[in-house]
Amino acid sequence: MKLDVKHVKNFIPVFIASFFLIALLVFWRETRGMTLAGLRQSLAGISRPRVFFALVAVALSYWLTTIVEKHAVCESGLKIPYRRIAWISFVSTAIGAVVGAAAVSGGSFRYRYYSECGARPAQVVRIVATTQLASWAGTAGLNGLTLLFWPRSIIDQIGFPSGVRWVLAFACLALPAFSLIVSRAAHKGKDFRIYGRSIAIPEPKIMFRQLAAGFFSPPATAMVLFFLLPPSRGINAVTFCGVFAIGSIIGAISMVPAGLGIFETTLLLMLRHFYSRSEFLSALLLYRLFFNLMPLTLAFCLLIFNTFRARHLKYRPRGQMRTDGK
Repeated sequence: MKLDVKHVKNFIPVFIASFFLIALLVFWRETRGMTLAGLRQSLAGISRPRVFFALVAVALSYWLTTIVEKHAVCESGLKIPYRRIAWISFVSTAIGAVVGAAAVSGGSFRYRYYSECGARPAQVVRIVATTQLASWAGTAGLNGLTLLFWPRSIIDQIGFPSGVRWVLAFACLALPAFSLIVSRAAHKGKDFRIYGRSIAIPEPKIMFRQLAAGFFSPPATAMVLFFLLPPSRGINAVTFCGVFAIGSIIGAISMVPAGLGIFETTLLLMLRHFYSRSEFLSALLLYRLFFNLMPLTLAFCLLIFNTFRARHLKYRPRGQMRTDGK
């Protein structure tokens, strides 16, 4: 039986919508009965130091993303100042994280601005591919280690299938290990090919640095929500990072923009024994504000400023003299 690609493409929106509606139904079932007064009280209970540390974690997460991209740009052979790389990385990541399909939406911004820096299409594809690989492999490595060292009591409380634990742990650890093995083999004269096409693989030193930055980026993001929640109630930061990583992966697989609804429902189901519903929802609202809406607003402001600046430079008269006489 031949599968028509067009039919598959038509089915994808139905899958996304169904996944989103199911998540909303579960989310409503878990949060019904919660009052607005309780939500306001929980928001008022979040102290200023916790908000400050959450904002620091947001900055750290986006900074680590720029480090991954910096190594990808250097590996592609381009010589671009880090300040410019950080600008492109932040704008692409902030918009791509909210719009969804970061590799596509963020990739379009990267293609435009790296092309302005003299990059060829193949180099831009290489930058996007290695950046995404490092992010996914780093997250997978974090998940694998977390699953290996999770206490049995925590696994029982969050309802995670214990029989699946070891399979998922070694499967997650296999991705960063495979990336390093392929990188080492590729720089010993062995080409890595997919469907007959040679794929450029970063050298082991650069790959290791990218994986390290990709490994620490999810915990930094998880700490944004962790700092906004009340002090520990039977769950530590390491276990929380693992739960957060699982929720992020499920949200990404759902293909719903920013994993909206899917991410929240997954975390709510896994952490409902540790936090009250009002505490958790108030922290989630601030998390979306700090990690998604604020960077998105800043990214759009930077885009507008860059557009007007570029037009000003383009239409400025060539013979215009400086007023200081230099």
